[in-house]
Amino acid sequence: MFICGKSHSNYKYVDEEKREKLLTNQKFDDLFLFTTQTLDAGLNIIDDDLHFIIVDISDPDVLVQCVGRKRIRDAEADYVHLVVKNRSNGRLGHDKGNLTTRMKHAKFLEEHSQEEYDRVFYREPDPYQLVYYEPLSNGLYKIGLNQLLFDSYKYKYKRLEDIQEMAGGYRQFIVELFGKKGSVSMDAYLDQNTRTALEEAHSQELVFYSQKEKRAFAVKLNLKVNGRIITSFRKINELLAIKETSFRVFPHDAKKDGKRYKTAWRIIQMPK
Repeated sequence: MFICGKSHSNYKYVDEEKREKLLTNQKFDDLFLFTTQTLDAGLNIIDDDLHFIIVDISDPDVLVQCVGRKRIRDAEADYVHLVVKNRSNGRLGHDKGNLTTRMKHAKFLEEHSQEEYDRVFYREPDPYQLVYYEPLSNGLYKIGLNQLLFDSYKYKYKRLEDIQEMAGGYRQFIVELFGKKGSVSMDAYLDQNTRTALEEAHSQELVFYSQKEKRAFAVKLNLKVNGRIITSFRKINELLAIKETSFRVFPHDAKKDGKRYKTAWRIIQMPK
């Protein structure tokens, strides 16, 4: 089953009879329902057989609203497996850039006078209509600002900054947003390459003796603070703890080829 708005180019694929049935019965008979995020306003889906929702929506507020279409009637018997597309910090930075572009005119007006705004932007009206010209009865005009939308953009920008600073980024934010932190496996916030390097070192019982070997392994882990790869086992363990993984670097006394190394590294796994 496919549903989209009437203005959408693919509306021709919508079965209007099925759509009306969904609105009336608040459930659907097909195995899958594909829909845009603008599923009919006010629609609830009340269906105890609906247990999987897969969503690709970046805005957390819209995401919660869309997922909330599915109503849980019995907290013990009814449940949903929610699959959300992750967003990298780079992608979040791109989203921040879009918001900066949208707020360009409004930010300038916030920090300067109307006369200065007129001088800078008299040939460049705000394409996003945060700043607009309001005609007066005497034939002149005054500059208006859509403060509500401007505040919304500033809030979203600050939230993106906060998400980027979280150890697990967008993934951690979504997990905490839905209050399911305890249900996510430990090491969920590790980069895949970092996880693989730790798993291989642990399963193969590798030991890193010399400073050169330890540094090479630290580079492979690619754990960074302020953009720099950390090579101290203490700093590595601190970051592994923040990222909620059970792996740790264990420094110990070891011998190799008759030479003693007081702080050789091996990877241990703590009880989960």
